[in-house]
Amino acid sequence: MTQKRNFFKRLVTRCTHLFQSINWKYALGEIFLLFVGINLAIAFNNWNTNRIKVKIEWETLKELKEGIQKDHKDIETNIFGHKGRQQLYRYLTDHIEHKRPVSDTLLAFLPYLMGTTTFVTNTAPYEMLKARGLDVISNDSIRLKLLTYYDISQEWIVDNEILHREHFKNYLKPFALKYVRLKEGGYYFADYEAMLTDTSIPPIFYWAIRTDSYILQLYKNALQETETLNQLLETEIERLSTKL
Repeated sequence: MTQKRNFFKRLVTRCTHLFQSINWKYALGEIFLLFVGINLAIAFNNWNTNRIKVKIEWETLKELKEGIQKDHKDIETNIFGHKGRQQLYRYLTDHIEHKRPVSDTLLAFLPYLMGTTTFVTNTAPYEMLKARGLDVISNDSIRLKLLTYYDISQEWIVDNEILHREHFKNYLKPFALKYVRLKEGGYYFADYEAMLTDTSIPPIFYWAIRTDSYILQLYKNALQETETLNQLLETEIERLSTKL
């Protein structure tokens, strides 16, 4: 028992001498520097990871903005075409209903009969966004408006244009082949008097007026959406650029 007490006494004495011999100021300094170094490394890693995420989002938004600006130009062109066709259809139905003589105004709008519009959508940036993950965009408002524009508005336009092209193919084109001719000075009617008495024509253009009016409104809505998105994207791009 005495030997055990002596052993523990010697052990305590040695530990005391050991602790007394340690330069605690230096040791604590080393521990503090190690702690600071680890935290700085973690903070830098988090900063770098966040910076990479911000850059990906910034590049994605720039790509989307470029695609939407191209859409905006195509929408403006197609709105112009639909307005011209609507005006032509109304002039035609008015001339047929009231048996009016052919007018210069009617002839001026006649070229709008030749062809239809096709919405050339720039969906590549949006497909890239979906591949990266929609959560790449941190702004909820922008993300929702992009989903609405690409997945709803564009599809409505594309689906209705298919119906419009079918109507053109089945009714408007045969009408043009039968009654309209092209010469060096422009388009003219081959047999205007016969056209005035053709009872199959008015329903064709009544239907065309209704469908073109609907598609025109879809285009106007899409035009507003692209303008809003362009402004939101521009603001968000500028905000993110300060974090790069």
